[in-house]
Amino acid sequence: MTTETTTATPPRWPPVEQGIPVIDEQSLLDSQRELLIRLEHAVGESETDWRSLYWPVVVRYTHWVHLLPASREHHHFGAGGLLCHGLEAAVAAAGLFDRVVTGMDKPSMERAAYRGGLRWAAVCGALLHDCAKPLTDVEVIGETYGSTWNALAGSLVAWATHTKAQRYRLRGRPDRVTRHKHGGA
Repeated sequence: MTTETTTATPPRWPPVEQGIPVIDEQSLLDSQRELLIRLEHAVGESETDWRSLYWPVVVRYTHWVHLLPASREHHHFGAGGLLCHGLEAAVAAAGLFDRVVTGMDKPSMERAAYRGGLRWAAVCGALLHDCAKPLTDVEVIGETYGSTWNALAGSLVAWATHTKAQRYRLRGRPDRVTRHKHGGA
């Protein structure tokens, strides 16, 4: 999603002033279909392994970040930017993984499983590398007074469902730079 601006209307944050709509999981995943296909191909695992090992992580991440932006003013700053950024990083990690020789110190019959585990860890690490941003950078505010998402209590989708929110707004945390440095850990 892009926000059109002119010299008369400078860019503003958050990018969706009327609030970000709560959309269903399938629509959100469908919106990233091309990236998901690229990721599945880049991972190169069987469909069974893709569905059992990688897909649950992608779905849970989608529940967690929903349509949050990845940044306030930089890359992927629009609605859905954090999901897109995570998927793009995972695709890159999967592509880079095959360029690295690992497991040569393992017995030959253990190498494939060892490399498979490392690939999974690299892809998941890349997907989740900014997952602390909802804790450190923004507050997600619902439509009813006092309704604020507590990221430690569950996913954004679960919160929106529980509060029956149709839209949510974002408020940047004033101490986000300091919090972000510690949040990733």
